[in-house]
Order: sequence, then structure tokens, then C-alpha cells
Amino acid sequence: MLLWLPLLLLSSWNSHPGTLAAPIPDEPKCPRYDDYARIRDHPPFSEGRHRLPYQRPVKECRKFPVPVVEETIERLRGKIADPDLFRLFENAYPNTLDTAVLWTGFAWENWENETEHGQTTDEDLAFVITGDINAMWLRDSANQVLSYLPLLQASDDPKSLAALFRGIINLHSRYIKISPYCHAFQPPPESKIPLGTNYAYNRNHVVPPYNRKKTFDCKWELDSLASFLQISSEYYNATGDIRPFTKYKWVETIEVILNAVEAMRTATYTPDGHIAPSGYTMYGQTDRATETTSNNGLGNPVKYTGMIRSTFRPSDDATIHQFLIPSNMMFAHQLLSASQIMSHLIPSSTSPQNTTRLTTRMTHMSAEIRAG
Repeated sequence: MLLWLPLLLLSSWNSHPGTLAAPIPDEPKCPRYDDYARIRDHPPFSEGRHRLPYQRPVKECRKFPVPVVEETIERLRGKIADPDLFRLFENAYPNTLDTAVLWTGFAWENWENETEHGQTTDEDLAFVITGDINAMWLRDSANQVLSYLPLLQASDDPKSLAALFRGIINLHSRYIKISPYCHAFQPPPESKIPLGTNYAYNRNHVVPPYNRKKTFDCKWELDSLASFLQISSEYYNATGDIRPFTKYKWVETIEVILNAVEAMRTATYTPDGHIAPSGYTMYGQTDRATETTSNNGLGNPVKYTGMIRSTFRPSDDATIHQFLIPSNMMFAHQLLSASQIMSHLIPSSTSPQNTTRLTTRMTHMSAEIRAG
């Protein structure tokens, strides 16, 4: 579990008066966590040599308290002998739940309609931030909760870890259908959280263009889609719950993913030397080479190998060699894992696509990427 401490420590938390962030009462009284965390004299201090402060928010200001996580912390209190090491764990392990789960709730029936959004459905949603920006990164929000996998069990309780995982999967699914090449997204309208502002928007030229009211930033990073596949598989393997994948257009999202990555497997040029169509291009007006790409947004030229071009790395820096091997390895593995979910789905009115066909397509693409 300690492997995820660095990711958890990156999580930060803001309060937003007037939002529907659940389940926090009296949220306007809670300080911004980035301000709170800068103060190093929160008692009680650890009893070790370093006398580390207690950095968790007060109970009333914790975003998404989960009893099983609190029980785990108490259980390990007597097992981690070094008091300083335990304090690091005590501060970091629940940090995503304490500070980064900015809102949880349920989807509107017509969430895209600004005036008539219809009834509230039973589809869980969870908006999880990474830093002090009101935006949700696909990769980060998935990785931030994976440290709770050992505690994940099937549950219909809206305040459970299972509901949090489902909420992330469902919101990722919505985002990917909106802009499959983008990596960071705005709060869902159901949350009533104010939209974030990305000042780079007007300096970047992205094709296909994106709606800044729905998408916060749009850098094509292959591992973002791989992270959606991963959290889907991890949830299913831990709970055996197939319902989220049959009920909320998960199958449709998988087909969107497959079509998007297929368009990024092409060579840069056709055999006769013309520029080949590309699913995504991006260049920006910047003084940082890591924030833009060469070749008029296409990136450095490549030939067809079976692998997938990734314009940016997980660090949000532009790639030099677009066949980013770690991201291709991750995507190939997670695509194969997610095909196991697809293989257990029965086509219905909510998922009319041929799941057998999609399962085959997923397994073949995974093998082709590995062979590349």
C-alpha cells in the first residue's frame, strides 16, 4: 500500500461554498487544504525522532470518510513500530478521501441540457481532483484510489469505496465519449462546482477541437485511456459486480476508445509521401518545447508498427519518440484485462454492440501492440 504514498501526497483539497460536495456538513467553515497543509504545527506530533505533525483535516472537513479505511489505519497503528513512519502512513493513506474527492452524487438523465436536465438517475458519479485545480485527470484520479483496492468490496452504499470506484468509472466513461484524446476534464454539471480556467486554451491549436466547458485540457496521453481500462478491470475483479458495465454505456465507451487509438496507429506519411490522416494533432504557442509538438502538430514521423502513437507522456511533456513503450505496454495489458469484462457481457437494449466482436477486437489489438 505504501507504493501509492507519492500519489496520495500530491492530492490537495479546496472547499467550495455552495457546491454539493458530499458528505461534508458546513463545508464553508473548512479551510483550503493547501493552506492548512503548509502549517507544520498541527498536534498531536509523532513520538519519533522527527516529531511529525498530524496533517489530516478535522473530521468535519474530510471529503469522503470511509469506515473501513479508518479501521485499517487503527489496525496498522500497532503493527508499524516506527512512530514517524506510521504518522506518514496515517497522513498519506486517507489523503485522497480526505481532500481530493471533491464531489460524489448521481447523474442527471439529460446532463447535457443546461435548462432541462431531467430526473436524477442511479448512476454513481465521483469528481476527484489531483491538485488545487478543479479538474479531473483520468490517469491521476484512477491511480489515487487504487491504493484502496485491498479494502474494496461490493456494496450499494453511496458512501462506500465501491460507489467511489463506480463513480470514477462512470464519469471517466462520460468524459472519454466527449473527448477521447483529452486527459483532464471540468466538473460535471451535477456537482455545481465552478469550472476551472485553463489559460493555455487560447495558445493551443488542437484537432479535434474541444469544448472548454466540458474539457479542461487536451493532451493526448495513451496512459489516460489505459487508466480507465485498469480501474474498470480492478473494480470488476475485486467485486464481481458486472452491473456498471451493462447499465451505463461502458460498452459504447470501449468502442470509442478502440476507434480513437486505431486512428493513432497510422504512419505519419502515406506510401507516396503525402501526410496521412491523424486522429489527433496539437501545437501551441509557447517558449517550452515540452508544451508543443513538431511537424505542424503531428510530432516526429513514424512508420506503422502496430503500436499506438502518444503525443504526450504521463508527465504532460511532449514525446520525442511517439511510440512511448511504457504506455503501449500498459494499454496492451489493460486492454486484454478489460476484454474479460466484455466477454462476460450479453448484448442487450442498453449495449446493442456485438460484444463478441468487441472482445475479439480488443484481444487482437492487444496482441498487435505487443508484436509491434
